[in-house]
Amino acid sequence: MRHKSETKLAYLTLFLAVFHFFAETYAHVKWGQPTQALIVDYIWIALALFGGVYILKSEAWECGRVTRCKLGLCCWFYVA
Repeated sequence: MRHKSETKLAYLTLFLAVFHFFAETYAHVKWGQPTQALIVDYIWIALALFGGVYILKSEAWECGRVTRCKLGLCCWFYVA
């Protein structure tokens, strides 16, 4: 079974990714952020969404194998 803190972390990650998407898009439109910086932010958002969804879809800690949950956590820590 997945730990409660892991589930909360996944939901927080999804919320922050969606918020970050709208905030960065707004900043890009309003102040003309360079496109390269916007692409880097979109990569962060994609990895955060991928990690959050994988954590929520995973069965926690299956027989010591590398599970989807661990993959999701790796993505989350990469973008953090």
